Amino acid sequence: MRRLRDDATASTFTTITSMAIVLIAAVPAATLTEPERRLSREQLSALIATVRAETDADKQELIARQLPQLVDGAELDNIDAKTVEDLAALLNTLNDEARRWVAITLGLFERRAYFTLPKLRALYQDAYCARLRGESGSESLDAVRFAIQSIDGIAPVAAVCLLKIQIPEGA
Repeated sequence: MRRLRDDATASTFTTITSMAIVLIAAVPAATLTEPERRLSREQLSALIATVRAETDADKQELIARQLPQLVDGAELDNIDAKTVEDLAALLNTLNDEARRWVAITLGLFERRAYFTLPKLRALYQDAYCARLRGESGSESLDAVRFAIQSIDGIAPVAAVCLLKIQIPEGA
């Protein structure tokens, strides 16, 4: 009797497992992933304008942090070139923390942000050298590297830095 119960239980388990596998296999792969959100040009433009207008560095960084969150996973087809150019103009901000989030966001646009590569490469050089010298301004290095690699498909080369060496007097 014990053996029959185990066989019946095993048979029921096998049937349920088979049904579950069939149901999972029947679901198209596209429905298993999160659907893309439609991002409007107006939403992105408004956030760019807010970052540009903010004068307090900490607040500007907090606002800029929202840029990649807004863009990541969104459908970007309706974002025009002018809006991407406005986003790229934020690379000129003196706030390195805000620049980090702008660079990440530009990287999410991939080849559409190709025109930003000269500026990104210059920022990479500056941040790389700042990190070597132990200065501030290197916070955006990894983000700029990500952006260059996402846009160009090639990792940036190490920068050549001029280091100031101080020789003590009387040496």
